[in-house]
Amino acid sequence: MLNKIIKIYGVGLLHDAIPEVVKLSKISIIYGENGRGKTTLGAIFSSLAQNNSKLISARKTIGGTKNQQINFLIDNVAYKFENNNWDRLYDKIAIFDSAFVDSNVYSGFNVSSDHREALLEFTLGETGGELKQKVDSLTEKISEITSEIRETRNAIIQIGYPLPLESYIALQRDPEIDQKIDQHEKLLDSVKKADEICNKPILLEIQTSIPDIDRLKKLLSVSISTISAEAKQQVMEHIESHLKIKNEQWIKDGLKLIKTDKCPFCAHNLDSSKHLMDLFQKYFDESYNRHQYELQAYQKTLQDTISDDRISKIQHTFDLNTSNYQSNWKDMVLTTPNIISQSRITEIRDVRNKIQDLITIKLSNPVSAVDITPEFDSGLTKLKALPSIFDDYNSTVKKINTEIQDAKTRLKSTNQSTICRNLDNLRMLKKRYEEGNIAICDKYTELLKAKDSRVKEKEEAKEKFIEYTNEILETFESEINHYLDQFNAGFHIANVDTSHEKGFPRIKYELQLRDFNFELGSSDDALNKPVFSNTLSEGDKRTLAFSFFLAKTLLDPKLSEKIIFIDDPMSSLDQSRQFTTQITLQTLASKGKQLILLSHDPRFLQSFIENENIEKEDVVSFELKRSENDFTVMTSCDLEECIQSAYKKNYRTLSDYVSKGQCVDKILVVKAIRPLIEATLRYRFLDSLKGADGLGKMFAIIEQSQSDSPLFPSRQYLPKLKEINVYSSRQMHDTSASGTVQQISDSELLKYSKFALDFARGL
Repeated sequence: MLNKIIKIYGVGLLHDAIPEVVKLSKISIIYGENGRGKTTLGAIFSSLAQNNSKLISARKTIGGTKNQQINFLIDNVAYKFENNNWDRLYDKIAIFDSAFVDSNVYSGFNVSSDHREALLEFTLGETGGELKQKVDSLTEKISEITSEIRETRNAIIQIGYPLPLESYIALQRDPEIDQKIDQHEKLLDSVKKADEICNKPILLEIQTSIPDIDRLKKLLSVSISTISAEAKQQVMEHIESHLKIKNEQWIKDGLKLIKTDKCPFCAHNLDSSKHLMDLFQKYFDESYNRHQYELQAYQKTLQDTISDDRISKIQHTFDLNTSNYQSNWKDMVLTTPNIISQSRITEIRDVRNKIQDLITIKLSNPVSAVDITPEFDSGLTKLKALPSIFDDYNSTVKKINTEIQDAKTRLKSTNQSTICRNLDNLRMLKKRYEEGNIAICDKYTELLKAKDSRVKEKEEAKEKFIEYTNEILETFESEINHYLDQFNAGFHIANVDTSHEKGFPRIKYELQLRDFNFELGSSDDALNKPVFSNTLSEGDKRTLAFSFFLAKTLLDPKLSEKIIFIDDPMSSLDQSRQFTTQITLQTLASKGKQLILLSHDPRFLQSFIENENIEKEDVVSFELKRSENDFTVMTSCDLEECIQSAYKKNYRTLSDYVSKGQCVDKILVVKAIRPLIEATLRYRFLDSLKGADGLGKMFAIIEQSQSDSPLFPSRQYLPKLKEINVYSSRQMHDTSASGTVQQISDSELLKYSKFALDFARGL
């Protein structure tokens, strides 16, 4: 319960509103004329309940000198507002005021989507509010994720154009992407130069042969065994004694020149040397000649097959192939040519020269074997292996040439646009897996998963919310119609349900009048068919709003813990509805923890607290009254005195009009007639009319009065009083589209004003 209002500084007209601490009770009545701060007081309580500091900070006193401060004592705990914040929240407050109506039911002439959303939240209470909050929170989260997905999607579309987004994201990483791009770039370059490339030469095979190495070894190792040992000994001794060099060939060639018995060089008679000549002939017999011939033949073959020219051609062919391969075909074929090192070529030449030297030695002395050193034998082995090496090389060249031919065929048949397209796809794939693009694609995928998860979560929350809502709304509809019946509204609500607009739940309902259902509608609808704005009067709309509040509040299982704050519940209500309002307020007061009731009508407040069901010790009354600089202060008050003050004001209005003639605003005169008559009857017959809260009830009591009643003499004035009552009501409700009273007759108004004054003075 709100125990005390200790301080209110700097809020609207409530600049320094509490000159003395205001002590409240279970039922606290606050009277104040319109424009004295009742709405501001309601905003303060709403701010406390919602922890919404803006409701106060936006109402900083214009021309004030004090900083905004508020100090309440609730349940004997201090609640303070300063530095634009409450130090704690107190949400056990149910508030009905113009802000409630404007936020939850209607504003101006229309019921908006926001009204229906707020009304649903109000209707569902704490439990339903939590369920709705979860749905709303998920809706907002989904909206945020969707917005982020849209931004991310647009970014990916720009990166991945012209591929569709899903196709771009689905591209699989290729660890060989750089090599493939390089290959395609080279292939594209090749296709562009297809004619030029196809005219480039293929590789050449090495054309050579190597003499029989095994035969060479055999020739070098031969010694002629058919020559007699004696002949051989003598010839060798002769050569040793007479020749400076051991050159059997010289002797052999000389023998061929002897045609007679004379020496072909000196003409010396050879008879004395016949024995030596016979030895020479025997030495150089057929075996010798055949062996020498074979050596000479091998020497020639060696010169033909491994000549310097042949070796140079091998080197040239190899170098040419290497250059051709590197320059033209390396990137177009898979096979790599064999490597023949320069040292191997040099080795061929060296071994060949060594062979030639040994053959020369052998030819000079064919009958003697030539020693083959291990080093030379190794060289011969390498030379012997050359044919196999060259065969392998030529085999590789053939394979490369086949691949070259295939490449040429492909180049001629390959579509350049296809290569370009494939190259673009490869580059797109590489771009897909650049660091920044990986991150944004992963983010997009995660956002989609997050949205799916939130959507599923929302559907589950929504299902629970709808189940709970249907239960509440069924009871809610019945309760609202119950109060509308009590207020004799003449209409009901029907088909109460929920709808989802822009992802958020809202209450929806129809109005039922004379068995006809019509929609709440929009301002445009109001031009074409019956809707809320053009069917209900202002009193009806206020009645509907108050019925919503009553239904929800009185169904609240925690009502006994709530402070109920109500500002002008009977604004725009007729007398019968004001009476029903008082009854419902009594119910609220009995069931709630505390009732704080505000009104601009002191008679309504006085009538409420005079009810026998209200314990007088539970009631305190206060007034919001004008203070210095047109600010407002809150002080204790006597409602009787406030009512009398209103009586004086109405009396003066009629008196001035009757005595001084035309007034600026005749509607003020019309408004003063009925309250003056009612107050006159109330105070003249205080005991007899106790409990009669309007002229209609007063007239009924007077009409039924007996001759012994103080009211009986007034019966003669009833026809005139009823006529005035009808006149006042007609003038108050018969309005034009602009809302102004139409055609008030001065003579008619003067007549009724004089009667009201005479009646007040005591006819």
